[in-house]
Amino acid sequence: MNVGLVYVALAFASGLTTLAIGGYAARRDKPGATYFAAMMAGASLWSLAYAVSLLISDPGVHVLFELPVEVGKAVLVPSWFLFALAYTGRGGYISRKLIAGVFVLPAATMGLIVTNDAHHLLWRDYQVTEQLGIAISWYDPGVWHWIHVGYGWILVGVGVALIFELVLSRGSLYRDQAVALVVGTLVATVTQGKAALFVGPYPGLDLTPVGLGVTGVSFGYALFRYRLFGVSPAVSRLGTQAAVDDVGVAVAIVSRNGEVAELNAAAESVLGVDTATALGEPLGSFLPIERFDPADPPRTIELTDGERRTYEVTTSTVADQHGDPLGYTVVLSDVTVRERQRQRVEVLNRVLRHNLRNDLTVVLGYAETLADRHDGEDQRMAELIAANARSLTDLGENAREVEAFLEAEETTFDAAAITRSVLADLAADAPEAAAETDIADSIRLHGVDRAFEAVVENLVENAIDHGAEPITISLTPTDGGARLVVQDSGPGIPEHELAVLRSGGETALEHGSGLGLWAVYWGATLLGATIDIETPEEGGTEVAVTFPAGSPDASAEP
Repeated sequence: MNVGLVYVALAFASGLTTLAIGGYAARRDKPGATYFAAMMAGASLWSLAYAVSLLISDPGVHVLFELPVEVGKAVLVPSWFLFALAYTGRGGYISRKLIAGVFVLPAATMGLIVTNDAHHLLWRDYQVTEQLGIAISWYDPGVWHWIHVGYGWILVGVGVALIFELVLSRGSLYRDQAVALVVGTLVATVTQGKAALFVGPYPGLDLTPVGLGVTGVSFGYALFRYRLFGVSPAVSRLGTQAAVDDVGVAVAIVSRNGEVAELNAAAESVLGVDTATALGEPLGSFLPIERFDPADPPRTIELTDGERRTYEVTTSTVADQHGDPLGYTVVLSDVTVRERQRQRVEVLNRVLRHNLRNDLTVVLGYAETLADRHDGEDQRMAELIAANARSLTDLGENAREVEAFLEAEETTFDAAAITRSVLADLAADAPEAAAETDIADSIRLHGVDRAFEAVVENLVENAIDHGAEPITISLTPTDGGARLVVQDSGPGIPEHELAVLRSGGETALEHGSGLGLWAVYWGATLLGATIDIETPEEGGTEVAVTFPAGSPDASAEP
């Protein structure tokens, strides 16, 4: 068997394999597909031209094939580098200048090959010897040979490093693709290194064409088995960048000293400066903030650029793999609408609550006086006015109660003690109401105690005012929390009122008659509790509220 001819056949097969894979990739409209196709075309030209040269023993003709071989290299290596950029989602770095830059040295090599007899920068003493039954070239490498080889290894190495990052990524969706690409590239690189350094048996024999065949098979495996262009890591990187840029929230990345490292598009718009201009400048020179500390609570600032806008500033730490801080992300959320609504609500709440209470006190006083002075129809009308005035006064008290617990701080409290206190107060206000109770000795929870109090008070008060005896109230411990059950035998809560407890929603035509059930819903939500409602066919209502323990320190003494 002629070993040399077998090698020539393998080189031809390698060239045809990479040509077929490149042709398939050229039809794919995916990140890096064009560069992948060019890379495979370069590998094919390299393999086929070298295979033909092995059959030509005349040095004058043999040397002519050095040019197409080098053209193949000149296309393959830079294309691999560009493919790695595009494939890993760094296609934004690819520009006309970069493409021209990476091809400058290979293009210069083409020119030096043609003119080598004049300067011998690539080789001297070019010879062709017959070994293994084929024609193998040999020469003394010149200085440009080493520059050309070193340049190629640098580009290949950078590309491998970019893709190898995916191999190391935890839980990477693209690890199998990346492994196939890295293995295929390293095989070709090792075989090319043998030829470039003229080492091993038959130093002049370039095994790279066969190595490129292995590369082609490995790349083809990634292409067809792992959907190389169907599942691309560029989606993750570019998607993350698009999310940061398109989310509409201004994000600035700063160093530990507060100097700007990166701004997204929204941040550039808010600050009125682009990243290139702001780079290295203190972020505080664009914002009325002196320091950026993740330990600080979110704060609001106002910026004016034709229109006054309010932003909430939140800072978080950017840490390395060891948890050491490298810098910070500063997020500016436009809360102008929220702040304007809050201010309006505060003003309306203050005015309505103050004026409503004062004016209703006057109305209630006159209504009770009129009821005492008159009888018959006039007395009934005065009593109706007084009853409605009391109802509106109670509504204002409920509003004040809700505002109080929504603004209160979290603490560790004894839910059983609060329940007994609420029941005692309600019993004093309605001594005629009778209720059976089953309250645990002590249950510690963590959260807003006033919210818990509001839930208990409004559920029990609703059962007393709208239900019927027997009324039962129980508070029992659960696995890590507490369960409050209030049951009555009255007509039951109307369905449109229950909508408040079930979903916290109302419609324009069907709405709750007051804030009591809203206080229950908001209080339970604030405490992370769940509400279960039973309305038996025989009548009555059973409302069960299950409270979690809250913070881990809930087991501590309140």
